[in-house]
Amino acid sequence: MSNALDDDTQSPPGGGGERQPDSGALELVERVTGTTPTRARFLSPRDGKKNLVLSYRVGDERLVLKIYRQDLRYTVQALKNAVPRYLTHAFTLRSLPRARVRAELAGVEGFREAGLATFEVVAQPRHDALVFRYTEGRHLKEILRARRDPHVARAYVERVAHDLAQRQRLALERRDLRMVHPSPRVQHVWVRPDDSFVYYDFEDRVNPSLRIEQALANEVECFFFYLLRLRETADPATIDAAREALGAEPIERWGRERERRHLWRFSGSARRRRDVYPRVVERA
Repeated sequence: MSNALDDDTQSPPGGGGERQPDSGALELVERVTGTTPTRARFLSPRDGKKNLVLSYRVGDERLVLKIYRQDLRYTVQALKNAVPRYLTHAFTLRSLPRARVRAELAGVEGFREAGLATFEVVAQPRHDALVFRYTEGRHLKEILRARRDPHVARAYVERVAHDLAQRQRLALERRDLRMVHPSPRVQHVWVRPDDSFVYYDFEDRVNPSLRIEQALANEVECFFFYLLRLRETADPATIDAAREALGAEPIERWGRERERRHLWRFSGSARRRRDVYPRVVERA
């Protein structure tokens, strides 16, 4: 999936609306997976800048192929930020498709161990590709924009915050970074027809040099940062509901780690998020 903020151009790897059929999609699926699809189409742009996502059928089974692209943003980011934070990353390794596939698989495994649903990985046909089972549903962000009802938005956000709190308790207990989402936002929540959630897009590896407390605090900060950026979830009542559903412990940990930031305080993303805590907590 794309890493860009508020990117509506791609569908998640396990579901999504389809674009028009493309003969090139059939050939690509066959070349990557070794299977002969009866139908195939691209769900993502083919501009060479983002991951490729394709939906295809083999017999009666509907699958989704995600091909991970090289992402040079991490290389640039590593050079721009403090070197110690990235010592464990060997700089460009994070941007390699192989590393991003590993991060995706680790996230799927961690979230499932935490009792949360993810798209089902069916196969890894290549070092830079994964095959997911197709899942019917819609983006949570798409639902919120279609409904335009603050009460609906508040109810969905409360559920996401509750899942986040549950997952953070288990991650802290097990000291397990696999249970920390690298980009926690409503764009990465898929809603099935029965209204249950599916979480996805774990390819942005959580920095392994962080203590688990730092990683959890960073996740909470990112969660509120993205809520405040999205018009449908930025109203004070929704932010208050999310904070209450999350509970006191994650918020208090966020405050403590915010005061004691060391290596990660130099990152550009952290500087962009510096006003989030006052807007979420100090106004309460």
